[in-house]
Amino acid sequence: MFPSWDKDSLEDVLAATNGNSEKAIDMLLQWSCDADDAQAPAPASAEASSACPRPVVDPVSPWHGEAGDESAQLFPSAAAAGAVPEPLDRGAYDKIIARRLDRKSGTRQLAGVLKVAAIWHHRAHLHQAGKHPNLPSPTAQEIDMKAELAKLSREESIVAGKELLRERCLFLGMKQHEMEDDGNCQFRALSQELYGSQRHHDIVRAQVVSYLQKNEAEYKAFFDDAEWAHYLETIGQLKTWGDELSLRAAAEAFAIKVHVITSTEENWLLEYAPADSSVIVAREVFLTYVAPIHYNTIEPLR
Repeated sequence: MFPSWDKDSLEDVLAATNGNSEKAIDMLLQWSCDADDAQAPAPASAEASSACPRPVVDPVSPWHGEAGDESAQLFPSAAAAGAVPEPLDRGAYDKIIARRLDRKSGTRQLAGVLKVAAIWHHRAHLHQAGKHPNLPSPTAQEIDMKAELAKLSREESIVAGKELLRERCLFLGMKQHEMEDDGNCQFRALSQELYGSQRHHDIVRAQVVSYLQKNEAEYKAFFDDAEWAHYLETIGQLKTWGDELSLRAAAEAFAIKVHVITSTEENWLLEYAPADSSVIVAREVFLTYVAPIHYNTIEPLR
């Protein structure tokens, strides 16, 4: 099943099924089989069928569903061009993984999770009030970042981060699910987690940009008018990298909590959630981030 999961984490699975041990076992068996197994024909013998029993649990896979034409079955609303698909229903899975990250990262003891929302609002206030004139805007930060990246080969800039993330994921009993590397990776990762497929990244991007446009009073603090207009135009284009701002907006637009395991040395587990505590969080999603260039998602080792 999940050989690297400890006793406490397996108990989280039991808790998510309200103590129903049969449901918990069925869930683990479901997640322990490869997604392709779900589409395979039934084995001829009873002995073969017991090798990886496939209980009926929805969704078939809580972390991905993209294989051939199966998206038409998993996401009926996507049949119409441009239609917004239905998010995956995986409340138990979200709770289990969130509790595992919380326990294994030591946040209960060390309070090591970076409270992104509070820090973001504090930085925006300082910038807007002119109390920190040297604080760079997101636009300036992006320019500096790209200048530094230009000095390195792609391989040099990501190899260390990838290895660190691999080790962290192994420690958590997880592995990365790779997103296509085409400049859309943040939105692909959000699409993967929300809908079980990367292919809806354009829909995710459009909804994030729409939210930014409708709530510019909250997000415009770092920009002058020309910068803000340029930012919105740029971030709305395919193959444009997502950033902290778009990730914050995604948490608000979709009413989700976004967990990000990063390749940075400190504060390596980030959480983005709606700033209004009265908002009911509809889903939790789990990303990895090779700073400063690429997002993936995670799934349990099986």
